[in-house]
Amino acid sequence: MSRPDAADHGAAADEPTPSEPVAQEPVEAPVAEPVAAPVAAPVEALVEEEPADQEPTTAEKAADDATDDATEDFPEEDDAETPRRPDLETGYRRLLLAYPKDYRAIRGLEMLTTLLDGSRADQARPTPQETKDLLVGGVRYRLRLPSKWLVVLAVLVTFAATAAGAAAGAWLGWRTAGDLPNNAETRQIATTAFGPRWHGTVDRRDVLFDFDPPIRSKVEWVIVPIVGRTDYGPGWVEVSDNRGWLLAHLIAVRERLAAAGWRIGPIREAATGGEFVAAKDDLVLRAATSQGIVLLSIQRGEPGAVAPLTFLGGLFGAVAAWLGTASAVRRGRRDRAIIRSLCMVLAGGGAMGLIPVSMVTLAGIVAGWVGDEDSMPSAAWSAYMFLPLRPMSLLGALAIAVAAGLVGHLAPPQPATIS
Repeated sequence: MSRPDAADHGAAADEPTPSEPVAQEPVEAPVAEPVAAPVAAPVEALVEEEPADQEPTTAEKAADDATDDATEDFPEEDDAETPRRPDLETGYRRLLLAYPKDYRAIRGLEMLTTLLDGSRADQARPTPQETKDLLVGGVRYRLRLPSKWLVVLAVLVTFAATAAGAAAGAWLGWRTAGDLPNNAETRQIATTAFGPRWHGTVDRRDVLFDFDPPIRSKVEWVIVPIVGRTDYGPGWVEVSDNRGWLLAHLIAVRERLAAAGWRIGPIREAATGGEFVAAKDDLVLRAATSQGIVLLSIQRGEPGAVAPLTFLGGLFGAVAAWLGTASAVRRGRRDRAIIRSLCMVLAGGGAMGLIPVSMVTLAGIVAGWVGDEDSMPSAAWSAYMFLPLRPMSLLGALAIAVAAGLVGHLAPPQPATIS
């Protein structure tokens, strides 16, 4: 048996056996090179200015977005009064205007806060149901009165204001009326009615509505505007003819006017014999037998604006009176009882003084709307000019005005916290 080579023996001797630990050679630590101490630089050199046009990096943008997302639901304390959803708050504020100012002064901020707290997180506008509830609730609160006696007072004041508003609307409507025919046009109408042989005179009263005869003396200028008179009426132009038997002549006049295009009404019995009414364009004519003659009285027709303005005026008066009474009651509840009682007495007494003239006015307006079309127009406000209704109406209006003035001096509501 041959002996192994020395090289093989040496290799075997170098391989460690499993039972022997492997010897680790020591590793030398690197020797640190000496670092030269930095030379002290000026302070200005240590502060490096950032370029003005330097854009943030993508990483910086991502960090900023993450910060905004984390703090979105937690506003800063200094910005707490800034509304979270300005469009929603503005919408609620506008709807709360349906409530009276004195109510909003006390409850407005509370209602606004409740509405905002109860809204959805993604809500940007008031819902239709919220809009309906706030508008209806505000109107109901404005119209509400706390007792039956105050309801009666409001009804009386509203009735008087309705008549006054309707009369004022009719007065405005009559401002659009045209002029009466001049003398030449009147003579042409008379020739059409009486025939070509008519030669008469033209009498005229060129006013819209006024007392007849007009006020002339200084005493009348003082007394009549206060107490009124019973001869208030429209302006007119008149012609007459005394030929022939009266009734036959009246029938002939009616036929001639119908042939000329006038809209003719039936002949009716009158205290002086008979009469009929005719209309054409913006003129109204009444032909009547009077003291042995046939008299033609030409007046302005009622303008088309009178009826709608009368209705709107009455509606405005009714709504304003009720709301004003309810507002005065709410305002008076915070002040002394003696002033409240005085206001109620004055307002109630004034309304009672206006009831007669209001009844006559409204009855005349309704009769003009639903009555016979073949009638001469009249002024809806004429009842306010008649004796004795005029002094009663003036005293009633004065009492209500004094009551309103006293209400204005009652304790005002608290400063509004929402507008």
